[in-house]
This record gives sequence, C-alpha cells and structure tokens, in this order.
Amino acid sequence: ASYYNNNESANMSDSIWYPMYYYEKNPDNTIDEKGPEVSGYDMNIKLGRQMKVDAKIEYKDIQGAGKVYFTLFHVYTIDSILDESGNNLSFAWDGDRVVVDLIADTKIVRFKYHGGAANFYSGSEGINLPGSFAYYPISGVYKLYDIEKKSWNNVLYDYNVNYKVSISGNVHRVYSNLDEVAENRFEGSACSVTLMSNLYDSINEDGITVVYPKCDMVYSMNDYYYKYFNNYHSETMELFKEDGYINKVIFMEASTSVGIGYIDNGCLLTGQSWYSLYKIRSNNDQYLMDEHTVTKSFEEGEDSYRALYNELTRISKIAYTYEAAFNDYCDIMKRYYYKKYGTEDITYEDFEKSFIKYLGEEELMRLKEGYYEDR
Repeated sequence: ASYYNNNESANMSDSIWYPMYYYEKNPDNTIDEKGPEVSGYDMNIKLGRQMKVDAKIEYKDIQGAGKVYFTLFHVYTIDSILDESGNNLSFAWDGDRVVVDLIADTKIVRFKYHGGAANFYSGSEGINLPGSFAYYPISGVYKLYDIEKKSWNNVLYDYNVNYKVSISGNVHRVYSNLDEVAENRFEGSACSVTLMSNLYDSINEDGITVVYPKCDMVYSMNDYYYKYFNNYHSETMELFKEDGYINKVIFMEASTSVGIGYIDNGCLLTGQSWYSLYKIRSNNDQYLMDEHTVTKSFEEGEDSYRALYNELTRISKIAYTYEAAFNDYCDIMKRYYYKKYGTEDITYEDFEKSFIKYLGEEELMRLKEGYYEDR
C-alpha cells in the first residue's frame, strides 16, 4: 500500500522516483544530530491496505520536560503522540522531523501513525522495510536522502536497542534481523529492525540464510542474467562461511530501495547481486560498497549497464528514450565502475561504442528511432 492512499492519487508520491522529486523541490539541509538515548521499542504493526503502527519508545535516561526530536519519513500520517499515561503530547512536523513537547517525568513516548511508501512498501501484499530507513521514529535529527548521490542515507542507531515487534493482519512469512520468538513476533538487541515479506524468498545453506527478492533481475536463479550475476552464488556463499555468517541472515534488498548496505546484529543487508558481492568482497575485504569504492574492471560496468537495459526494455517494458539510456549509462559508469569517469565527461560516442559492442548496432538504431518511447 503506497502513499496514494493518503489522498495523493494524482501526484508523484506513488512512484519509486518520488524521493528525487520531493527532495529537489524541498531541499533538506539537515545536519545530523543524535537525540536522547533510547533503551527499547515495543511496536505493534497491523498490515492491511496500509501499515498501522503503535510504537512505544522508552528512553534510557531523560529528565524533566522539554522538546525532543525524532526522524520519521514524511509520507506517514501521525494520528497521535502520547506519554506512558495516555496524555496527548503536542508536536510539530517539518519534513522528516517531528518535534515533541514532553511533559515532566516522561519516560515513554508513544507514536500512533499509518501510511506507506512506494519504495519501502508495507501492506498485506508485502513488506520491504530495511532497518536503515526511518519507517519508525528514530530519536534525533537525520537527513534521510542524499539528492546529489540520488540514494538513501543509512539512518540507524550506533548502539544496540532492545526491540519487540509484533505483526498482525493478512501476513505472509516475515523475515527479520531479530529473533522470531513466535509466529510474526520478533525480539532482539540491534541497531535497527529490518522486516521483509511475500515478494522475498529465502535459501538456507550450511546454516546461512539468504533472503532475496523473487522478481529482481540480479537475484533470479534461472533467467538471462544468470550468466552475468548468479554464477558467483557458490563462491559468495563460501566467503560468507569464511567470514562467520553461520546462523545469520543475509538480506539482498530489492533494487527499488537504492541505498548503501550495512551490517547490524551480525546480519548483512545489501542491494548487491551475488556477482557484485563477490567482486566487492574480493577487492576490498568487505561486502559494503560506498561512494569511494570503485571496481577495477571497465567491463564490469558495461555488464551492469547491459543488464539494466535488458531489464527496462525486455522485462519492465517501460517507455525508454535514447537520452534516458545515455543518462543511465553515465550514472552507472561514473558512480561505481570506471575511475577516469569521475572527472571526465562521457561522450555520446563512448556510449554508442559500448552499446554496439554488447547489444548490437541494430538495437542501437531501434533505440534512436524511438522504438521504446510509446509503451
């Protein structure tokens, strides 16, 4: 259930590209600042067309009345904020920041809210809620989206918090970085809570559980992309064992949730494929790729672009122009793969030469003639 349920059916907010649209129109100049330390969360999440959340947040040590700040993605609707005695607390909401006026001796702040987002969906049909995303209130002020990199920032605590999470409604199998203590009930000490369901599947090999999107091209076990991505499956699993991921969960996040991966409670959350994980780990002795990590092979970048092109034109079948194809190529090559492109512009000649090499001159002509524009 995405944001169109919040009386916004005619605008961009129901698109996975909404963050770029919103944060370009509403620049976020937030400087990250920690809030009072939190000791625990007790969250009840009810899934239907939307997600409805009742979240109790207990502070570790807070004294007296005053203002406290939380970060919560702005598309949700806050129904009320209460203290532990059920008293309504006044609050103000500006962008992704919620300012709450505490009554004296308040130890617990209780948020009741509902809604959903296109990238980070949360309804009875499926859940894609990585712990790095502020789908629940985070103590402090944090910038959620980096408009220059066009990617989500990781927003999670730098210390462990005790979590209790219960999920109800028409729920499919839910995967989490927390321990499942009963059906759809999770508990544990971690820096965040990841919840994924329905559109994800899992495999377990030698005590390592890997959760991956069923329909995402880079994880598919049996399609065209196997040659370029999944033939590193067994090699990557061996690295997981070597690095001590036994009895831990590896979350391979859907490609709609563009962001930098992280490790929490011994679990790895990443948006990379088997192929990319193996290459990143082999080159950098880690699984996480940040803005400073550049793979060594120009051909790896071209492989990634070819996979994206085939996904968009053959599988997703979206309207796609020559200019859009060129911009996607530049984005991939500049951000991740070829060092010289960090300072030099990519020309149309560069793009077409690479395109013809891997996809053929006939396909380039189809693209330039607008074959994919009216779909």
